[in-house]
Amino acid sequence: MSGQRTEREAAVTEVAEHGWTVARETARGYYIMRCACGRHQTTMHKTPRLSDHFRQKAAWMISQCSVRKDGT
Repeated sequence: MSGQRTEREAAVTEVAEHGWTVARETARGYYIMRCACGRHQTTMHKTPRLSDHFRQKAAWMISQCSVRKDGT
């Protein structure tokens, strides 16, 4: 498994704890992510130019909408 693929899956796992889900995967392999409240949506690229794209994207997603599954 490539490094970027591993980083992307780690980011998906991290935001899943905050209520975000992969709504679908595009033909190009991008993930369309949706939050639990349904008001937020974003795209997670598979091969971003920035080395910290997945970390920044996960932080942004959590800052926009975070519904912790453990009730916090």
